[in-house]
Amino acid sequence: GGGAGGRSGPSVDNVKARVAQLQRMYESGVGAPIGAHVPYAQCEAHFMKLLSTGDAQQGWNAIDIQFQYVEARSALFIHDFAAFNHADNFDKNRYANVAAPEHSRVKLTVPPPVAGGADDDDDGA
Repeated sequence: GGGAGGRSGPSVDNVKARVAQLQRMYESGVGAPIGAHVPYAQCEAHFMKLLSTGDAQQGWNAIDIQFQYVEARSALFIHDFAAFNHADNFDKNRYANVAAPEHSRVKLTVPPPVAGGADDDDDGA
């Protein structure tokens, strides 16, 4: 499970099978593994290949496969997702479907006002 108010998902074995399926789909269409180095001079041609690889009638391409791959892989990480899963943070998380582990979170705070700054009412008016 995902903890109090958290999220639950498919089994690890199902996720691993999905990751492997996405890798095969991508490699069979693009001819290279997901994350393979693409020289700068070939970036435009590679991008066009990503767009044209897939099923236009069903509305997906190799870029969609990459996104689904990242989404599925994020479910395999064994990390603490307490803040991500906390109900108060659902609207604050950058992506609802890609979990952010505790070690990578950026805790935002509101800095105190600076004397003489824009919030200072000592402008003589």
